[in-house]
Parts: sequence; C-alpha cells; structure tokens
Amino acid sequence: TLHYRATLHDDGGFLLLHSAGSKPSNSEVDVPLVYADYYFLEALLRKEKIENDLSLTKK
Repeated sequence: TLHYRATLHDDGGFLLLHSAGSKPSNSEVDVPLVYADYYFLEALLRKEKIENDLSLTKK
C-alpha cells in the first residue's frame, strides 16, 4: 500500500519505509532495508508476469 512506500527523494532512496529484519529478536524493525526493497521489486515483477500470462521461470 502507499502507506509503506516512500515517495520520490524520500528516505535515502529506499522504496519501502517500513520493513522488518527480524521481528522476534527486535532487530531492524520498522526501518527501510535494501533487501526488503529487492524482494518487493521481485514480487512486483512476478505479479506483472502472472497478469500478462508470461513464464515465471527462465527458459
């Protein structure tokens, strides 16, 4: 949702404002994380492929 996404030039270039590295150990909670951005982008690309009936695996 828009609540979790950063705006342009906001929060040091991260895409997500609120991420969690490890909630059980209270480590990196409610902070932007580069690997959270990576997985977010990966999920968006996967969603786009599914919506356009494209293969999810490399050929």
